[in-house]
Amino acid sequence: MINDVATYEALGYHRASPSALFGRQSVLESGEPLYMGGYREAEVGDIVGSGTMLGDGGVDVAFEPTLWSGALYHIGVLFTLVLYLYILLRSWPFVVTVCSSMFSIRTERAMAMQGGELPLQRFKIAATLLGAMLVALAGIRLANDNLQLSATLYDNTVERLPLYSLVVVAVIALWLIIFQRIVLWITRSEDVLHISSLARMAFIRGAVVAYPTLACWLVASGTGASVWSILTIISLSIVAIAYLKDTFLLFLAKKISIFYWILYLCTAILLPLSFVVTMLLKYFG
Repeated sequence: MINDVATYEALGYHRASPSALFGRQSVLESGEPLYMGGYREAEVGDIVGSGTMLGDGGVDVAFEPTLWSGALYHIGVLFTLVLYLYILLRSWPFVVTVCSSMFSIRTERAMAMQGGELPLQRFKIAATLLGAMLVALAGIRLANDNLQLSATLYDNTVERLPLYSLVVVAVIALWLIIFQRIVLWITRSEDVLHISSLARMAFIRGAVVAYPTLACWLVASGTGASVWSILTIISLSIVAIAYLKDTFLLFLAKKISIFYWILYLCTAILLPLSFVVTMLLKYFG
Protein backbone atom coordinates (compact mmCIF):
# COMPACT_ATOMS: atom_id res chain seq x y z
CA MET A 1 0.00 0.00 0.00
CA ILE A 2 1.40 3.36 -0.98
CA ASN A 3 1.43 5.57 2.08
CA ASP A 4 4.22 8.10 1.80
CA VAL A 5 4.77 11.25 -0.28
CA ALA A 6 8.10 10.10 -1.75
CA THR A 7 6.49 7.08 -3.34
CA TYR A 8 3.84 9.30 -4.99
CA GLU A 9 6.52 11.67 -6.29
CA ALA A 10 8.48 8.71 -7.69
CA LEU A 11 5.37 7.66 -9.59
CA GLY A 12 5.17 11.09 -11.25
CA TYR A 13 2.77 12.93 -8.96
CA HIS A 14 3.48 16.53 -7.94
CA ARG A 15 2.74 18.15 -4.61
CA ALA A 16 0.04 20.82 -5.02
CA SER A 17 0.67 24.23 -3.51
CA PRO A 18 -1.97 25.96 -1.34
CA SER A 19 -2.45 28.66 -4.00
CA ALA A 20 -3.33 25.98 -6.55
CA LEU A 21 -5.93 24.55 -4.20
CA PHE A 22 -7.47 27.75 -2.77
CA GLY A 23 -6.44 30.46 -5.25
CA ARG A 24 -3.98 33.30 -4.90
CA GLN A 25 -6.59 35.55 -3.23
CA SER A 26 -7.55 32.98 -0.59
CA VAL A 27 -6.63 33.47 3.03
CA LEU A 28 -5.28 29.90 2.87
CA GLU A 29 -2.86 30.73 0.05
CA SER A 30 0.02 31.01 2.51
CA GLY A 31 -0.38 27.36 3.41
CA GLU A 32 -0.98 28.11 7.08
CA PRO A 33 -4.23 26.45 8.20
CA LEU A 34 -6.70 28.56 10.16
CA TYR A 35 -8.09 25.51 11.91
CA MET A 36 -6.92 22.02 12.64
CA GLY A 37 -6.59 20.06 9.43
CA GLY A 38 -6.32 23.11 7.16
CA TYR A 39 -10.06 23.81 7.03
CA ARG A 40 -11.87 27.01 7.93
CA GLU A 41 -15.49 27.83 8.65
CA ALA A 42 -17.30 28.96 5.51
CA GLU A 43 -18.94 32.38 5.57
CA VAL A 44 -22.33 33.22 4.12
CA GLY A 45 -20.74 35.12 1.25
CA ASP A 46 -18.64 32.08 0.33
CA ILE A 47 -21.76 29.94 -0.02
CA VAL A 48 -24.34 32.21 -1.64
CA GLY A 49 -22.10 34.98 -3.03
CA SER A 50 -21.39 38.49 -1.83
CA GLY A 51 -24.01 40.04 -4.13
CA THR A 52 -26.97 38.15 -2.70
CA MET A 53 -29.49 39.54 -0.23
CA LEU A 54 -28.29 36.88 2.20
CA GLY A 55 -24.64 37.82 1.83
CA ASP A 56 -24.68 39.73 5.10
CA GLY A 57 -25.84 36.67 7.00
CA GLY A 58 -29.25 38.15 7.74
CA VAL A 59 -32.59 36.39 7.45
CA ASP A 60 -34.89 37.28 4.60
CA VAL A 61 -38.30 38.75 5.50
CA ALA A 62 -40.96 36.08 5.85
CA PHE A 63 -43.89 36.00 3.46
CA GLU A 64 -46.80 38.10 4.72
CA PRO A 65 -50.08 36.86 3.26
CA THR A 66 -52.76 39.35 2.22
CA LEU A 67 -56.47 38.85 1.83
CA TRP A 68 -56.53 40.84 -1.40
CA SER A 69 -53.89 38.83 -3.25
CA GLY A 70 -56.32 36.21 -4.56
CA ALA A 71 -57.28 36.01 -8.22
CA LEU A 72 -61.01 36.26 -7.47
CA TYR A 73 -60.47 39.55 -5.65
CA HIS A 74 -58.76 41.14 -8.65
CA ILE A 75 -61.38 39.70 -11.01
CA GLY A 76 -64.00 41.39 -8.84
CA VAL A 77 -62.18 44.73 -9.06
CA LEU A 78 -61.94 44.37 -12.84
CA PHE A 79 -65.65 43.55 -13.03
CA THR A 80 -66.52 46.70 -11.08
CA LEU A 81 -64.49 48.74 -13.57
CA VAL A 82 -66.41 47.26 -16.50
CA LEU A 83 -69.72 47.82 -14.70
CA TYR A 84 -68.80 51.42 -13.85
CA LEU A 85 -67.92 52.19 -17.47
CA TYR A 86 -71.21 50.61 -18.55
CA ILE A 87 -73.09 52.89 -16.15
CA LEU A 88 -71.28 55.97 -17.43
CA LEU A 89 -71.99 55.10 -21.07
CA ARG A 90 -75.61 53.97 -20.74
CA SER A 91 -76.87 56.15 -17.88
CA TRP A 92 -74.81 59.33 -18.03
CA PRO A 93 -77.84 61.71 -17.54
CA PHE A 94 -78.78 59.85 -14.34
CA VAL A 95 -75.17 59.97 -13.12
CA VAL A 96 -75.08 63.73 -13.61
CA THR A 97 -78.42 64.13 -11.82
CA VAL A 98 -77.38 61.96 -8.88
CA CYS A 99 -74.15 63.90 -8.41
CA SER A 100 -75.60 67.40 -8.97
CA SER A 101 -78.58 66.83 -6.66
CA MET A 102 -76.45 65.79 -3.70
CA PHE A 103 -77.64 68.71 -1.58
CA SER A 104 -81.08 69.09 -3.09
CA ILE A 105 -83.89 66.57 -2.79
CA ARG A 106 -84.50 65.06 -6.23
CA THR A 107 -87.05 62.26 -6.14
CA GLU A 108 -86.88 59.12 -8.23
CA ARG A 109 -90.16 60.11 -9.82
CA ALA A 110 -88.56 63.29 -11.18
CA MET A 111 -85.63 61.27 -12.52
CA ALA A 112 -88.02 58.83 -14.18
CA MET A 113 -89.82 61.72 -15.88
CA GLN A 114 -86.47 63.00 -17.07
CA GLY A 115 -85.01 59.80 -18.54
CA GLY A 116 -87.76 57.19 -18.50
CA GLU A 117 -88.82 54.58 -15.96
CA LEU A 118 -87.13 51.58 -17.60
CA PRO A 119 -83.71 53.27 -18.07
CA LEU A 120 -83.92 54.48 -14.46
CA GLN A 121 -84.56 50.95 -13.21
CA ARG A 122 -81.60 49.65 -15.20
CA PHE A 123 -79.42 52.39 -13.75
CA LYS A 124 -80.51 51.63 -10.18
CA ILE A 125 -79.91 47.89 -10.58
CA ALA A 126 -76.45 48.36 -12.11
CA ALA A 127 -75.42 51.01 -9.56
CA THR A 128 -76.72 48.93 -6.65
CA LEU A 129 -74.77 45.90 -7.86
CA LEU A 130 -71.68 48.09 -8.21
CA GLY A 131 -72.10 49.40 -4.68
CA ALA A 132 -72.62 45.91 -3.25
CA MET A 133 -69.43 44.61 -4.87
CA LEU A 134 -67.48 47.66 -3.69
CA VAL A 135 -68.67 47.14 -0.13
CA ALA A 136 -67.66 43.46 -0.29
CA LEU A 137 -64.20 44.23 -1.68
CA ALA A 138 -63.66 47.15 0.70
CA GLY A 139 -64.52 44.88 3.64
CA ILE A 140 -61.79 42.47 2.55
CA ARG A 141 -59.24 45.27 2.23
CA LEU A 142 -60.18 46.76 5.61
CA ALA A 143 -59.89 43.37 7.28
CA ASN A 144 -56.48 42.84 5.73
CA ASP A 145 -55.14 46.28 6.74
CA ASN A 146 -56.49 46.39 10.30
CA LEU A 147 -56.69 42.81 11.57
CA GLN A 148 -54.07 40.15 12.14
CA LEU A 149 -54.07 37.36 9.57
CA SER A 150 -52.66 33.90 10.17
CA ALA A 151 -51.08 31.85 7.40
CA THR A 152 -53.59 29.05 8.00
CA LEU A 153 -56.53 31.38 7.56
CA TYR A 154 -54.91 32.79 4.44
CA ASP A 155 -54.52 29.36 2.85
CA ASN A 156 -58.08 28.33 3.64
CA THR A 157 -60.08 31.44 2.76
CA VAL A 158 -58.22 33.88 0.54
CA GLU A 159 -59.52 32.54 -2.77
CA ARG A 160 -63.14 32.23 -1.64
CA LEU A 161 -63.27 35.32 0.57
CA PRO A 162 -64.87 37.64 -2.04
CA LEU A 163 -67.80 35.22 -2.27
CA TYR A 164 -68.14 35.12 1.53
CA SER A 165 -68.04 38.90 1.64
CA LEU A 166 -70.78 39.17 -0.99
CA VAL A 167 -72.93 36.82 1.07
CA VAL A 168 -72.51 39.11 4.09
CA VAL A 169 -73.53 42.12 1.99
CA ALA A 170 -76.58 40.20 0.73
CA VAL A 171 -77.56 39.34 4.31
CA ILE A 172 -77.33 42.99 5.31
CA ALA A 173 -79.43 44.02 2.30
CA LEU A 174 -82.02 41.40 3.21
CA TRP A 175 -82.11 42.73 6.77
CA LEU A 176 -82.75 46.26 5.50
CA ILE A 177 -85.62 45.05 3.29
CA ILE A 178 -87.17 43.12 6.17
CA PHE A 179 -86.74 46.11 8.47
CA GLN A 180 -88.46 48.35 5.92
CA ARG A 181 -91.39 45.93 5.58
CA ILE A 182 -91.80 45.68 9.34
CA VAL A 183 -91.81 49.44 9.83
CA LEU A 184 -94.22 49.89 6.91
CA TRP A 185 -96.56 47.27 8.39
CA ILE A 186 -96.48 48.91 11.81
CA THR A 187 -96.82 52.55 10.76
CA ARG A 188 -98.96 52.14 7.63
CA SER A 189 -97.22 55.26 6.36
CA GLU A 190 -95.89 56.00 2.90
CA ASP A 191 -93.13 58.04 4.51
CA VAL A 192 -91.28 54.78 5.12
CA LEU A 193 -91.03 54.25 1.38
CA HIS A 194 -89.76 57.80 0.98
CA ILE A 195 -87.05 57.22 3.57
CA SER A 196 -86.06 53.96 1.88
CA SER A 197 -85.88 55.77 -1.44
CA LEU A 198 -83.50 58.33 0.09
CA ALA A 199 -81.32 55.55 1.49
CA ARG A 200 -81.21 53.73 -1.85
CA MET A 201 -80.28 56.90 -3.72
CA ALA A 202 -77.58 57.68 -1.16
CA PHE A 203 -76.12 54.20 -1.63
CA ILE A 204 -76.16 54.63 -5.42
CA ARG A 205 -74.65 58.11 -5.12
CA GLY A 206 -71.86 56.80 -2.90
CA ALA A 207 -70.99 54.05 -5.38
CA VAL A 208 -70.92 56.41 -8.36
CA VAL A 209 -69.12 59.32 -6.69
CA ALA A 210 -66.54 57.38 -4.68
CA TYR A 211 -65.72 54.69 -7.24
CA PRO A 212 -62.61 56.30 -8.82
CA THR A 213 -60.80 56.78 -5.50
CA LEU A 214 -62.20 53.61 -3.93
CA ALA A 215 -61.11 51.42 -6.85
CA CYS A 216 -57.59 52.87 -6.71
CA TRP A 217 -57.43 52.18 -2.97
CA LEU A 218 -58.54 48.56 -3.48
CA VAL A 219 -55.44 47.77 -5.54
CA ALA A 220 -52.91 50.27 -4.15
CA SER A 221 -50.20 49.61 -1.58
CA GLY A 222 -47.86 51.64 0.57
CA THR A 223 -48.19 55.43 0.60
CA GLY A 224 -50.51 55.39 -2.40
CA ALA A 225 -53.06 53.32 -0.49
CA SER A 226 -53.10 55.87 2.34
CA VAL A 227 -53.69 58.75 -0.06
CA TRP A 228 -56.51 57.00 -1.91
CA SER A 229 -58.13 55.92 1.37
CA ILE A 230 -58.20 59.53 2.60
CA LEU A 231 -59.78 60.73 -0.65
CA THR A 232 -62.35 57.93 -0.45
CA ILE A 233 -63.25 58.84 3.12
CA ILE A 234 -63.72 62.48 2.10
CA SER A 235 -66.03 61.64 -0.82
CA LEU A 236 -68.08 59.15 1.22
CA SER A 237 -68.34 61.62 4.09
CA ILE A 238 -69.86 64.20 1.75
CA VAL A 239 -72.40 61.63 0.55
CA ALA A 240 -73.20 60.61 4.14
CA ILE A 241 -73.70 64.24 5.22
CA ALA A 242 -76.08 64.80 2.31
CA TYR A 243 -78.05 61.68 3.27
CA LEU A 244 -78.29 62.71 6.93
CA LYS A 245 -79.47 66.15 5.86
CA ASP A 246 -82.17 64.72 3.58
CA THR A 247 -83.54 62.32 6.18
CA PHE A 248 -83.41 64.96 8.94
CA LEU A 249 -85.34 67.47 6.83
CA LEU A 250 -87.87 64.78 5.93
CA PHE A 251 -88.50 63.98 9.60
CA LEU A 252 -88.89 67.68 10.33
CA ALA A 253 -91.28 68.19 7.41
CA LYS A 254 -93.43 65.27 8.58
CA LYS A 255 -93.29 66.60 12.17
CA ILE A 256 -91.78 63.36 13.43
CA SER A 257 -89.77 63.44 16.63
CA ILE A 258 -85.98 63.62 16.25
CA PHE A 259 -85.83 60.69 18.65
CA TYR A 260 -87.30 58.46 15.93
CA TRP A 261 -84.77 59.82 13.44
CA ILE A 262 -81.94 58.76 15.75
CA LEU A 263 -83.65 55.41 16.35
CA TYR A 264 -83.92 54.90 12.59
CA LEU A 265 -80.21 55.60 12.07
CA CYS A 266 -79.23 53.20 14.84
CA THR A 267 -81.46 50.39 13.62
CA ALA A 268 -81.02 50.72 9.87
CA ILE A 269 -77.34 51.73 9.72
CA LEU A 270 -75.42 51.24 12.96
CA LEU A 271 -76.85 47.78 13.69
CA PRO A 272 -75.69 46.22 10.37
CA LEU A 273 -72.30 47.91 10.72
CA SER A 274 -71.86 46.57 14.24
CA PHE A 275 -72.74 43.09 12.97
CA VAL A 276 -70.06 43.29 10.28
CA VAL A 277 -67.43 44.56 12.74
CA THR A 278 -68.29 41.79 15.19
CA MET A 279 -67.96 39.12 12.52
CA LEU A 280 -64.61 40.51 11.36
CA LEU A 281 -63.22 40.56 14.88
CA LYS A 282 -64.49 37.04 15.52
CA TYR A 283 -62.98 35.38 12.47
CA PHE A 284 -59.95 37.59 11.78
CA GLY A 285 -59.13 39.26 15.07
